Amino acid sequence: MSRLNNWPKHPNKDLEKLMRELDLANWIVVKRKKYYRAECPCGQHAKMIHMTPSSAYYVNQLRQFLRNRTCYENGGSR
Repeated sequence: MSRLNNWPKHPNKDLEKLMRELDLANWIVVKRKKYYRAECPCGQHAKMIHMTPSSAYYVNQLRQFLRNRTCYENGGSR
């Protein structure tokens, strides 16, 4: 069962999809006041997910950052 089921959805549908992918890859997603924080299962990597992205390419850049982390692949999201 996903840990995100009882959370308020992200206003951006693409970022919501990315957060669900993170959940499936065993990353921990923590809701903060103005952003989400994604923490890897190994505890060495973390990334903020903003509520209002500043760029049209924000989701792609964030996804690329996460794919470059070996713990993202080991989580089984592929």
